[in-house]
Amino acid sequence: MNARFVAIAVVAVGMAAWLGLRGCESEAEARVTATLEALALAAEAGDGDAIHDHLAADYRDRLGHDAEGLTRRILAERELWDRWDVQLDGLRVEVDEDAGFAKASFRPVFEGEPAEGTRRKPYRFRDGQRVTVELRRHGDRWLVHRAGMGLSLRDAL
Repeated sequence: MNARFVAIAVVAVGMAAWLGLRGCESEAEARVTATLEALALAAEAGDGDAIHDHLAADYRDRLGHDAEGLTRRILAERELWDRWDVQLDGLRVEVDEDAGFAKASFRPVFEGEPAEGTRRKPYRFRDGQRVTVELRRHGDRWLVHRAGMGLSLRDAL
């Protein structure tokens, strides 16, 4: 057996196990999930460059944020916490690989220690309130193109 075949087999088995453990149906779904998890970690760390790195250059949302504005908004929320853990509760991902488009929804759960002496309280998502994120494929990366908040009756009941 040649070494190249063995290496390819090991990588294929490793990728299949990784996808299976993550509960993802495809490599694209796993990459979208990884992008959103990396974005949450960047927010937790207050790393503006890493946050911005996961946003498409033409990012826009219905509140008027562009990529810079959303990065500033996330960093402003981060400043309200001494320790911040962001969980993507109930993450659902749909990927159209042919179109290079993905849609994800989740309820952000913020846990940690709010900073003392802040004027406003950290935002808490209510039951049923979800964030919907649209992503586009850029080469081998998935970038957030649009995001918004809404209320899911299914999750609120």
